[in-house]
Amino acid sequence: MHNVHQPNPRTYNPPGHTRGFFFLRHGETTANRARICCGGEENPTLSERGLIQARAAGVLLRDYMDRRFADMRYSAAQSNDAPPLKIVTSPMIRTQSTAAIICEMMRLPVDRIRVEKNLIERKLGEWNGQCARTIQPRLRAGETPPRGESNAAFQSRILTVLRKLSPLYENWPLLIGSRGTGRIILEQVGDPNAPNVQNCELLKVTLRLSPTFEIDACARIGGVE
Repeated sequence: MHNVHQPNPRTYNPPGHTRGFFFLRHGETTANRARICCGGEENPTLSERGLIQARAAGVLLRDYMDRRFADMRYSAAQSNDAPPLKIVTSPMIRTQSTAAIICEMMRLPVDRIRVEKNLIERKLGEWNGQCARTIQPRLRAGETPPRGESNAAFQSRILTVLRKLSPLYENWPLLIGSRGTGRIILEQVGDPNAPNVQNCELLKVTLRLSPTFEIDACARIGGVE
């Protein structure tokens, strides 16, 4: 049985007042379960635990949205929509499977899902399949995996995608990605040593009120164990 951490209502600002997005890390994969490294070149499925996590996250997000948006009035063009208006995911099996379960649990049509190929996890080259406990300290130290992607290249790729998605942020879309993407997001608010985003942990990312893409704050608002 998984414990669900309820969101803190005080962390939420309605979309009409601020711009931003929600970020959810995918459910546990078979590679996560085995504690081995799995970059953007690898495509494992969700484990049984990951499927349960995704369902729990869907219920958490559905209840959260129902409470926060219950009194909001939408324009005629939006009258048949319920937040999140769009779910953006990488093309990886682990993120698309999580997105499909989220849609099911939130009673949303799957055409809400948009795939962005450059949201894939950092490419780890020859470090794929290696023990995560051995490799993670080397990644944190700034090493580039042989035949893999440098941290600078990975960060640039993810931030480029986040800027590309800026037109969606008025309506607070849900982005589903991997641990590395969560790390890049947290680093933008000056938190490079923050704990990793856990499987199916939900973040609320608020943007600055400016014409450029700038993350103002990031709150951890819910997750499952």
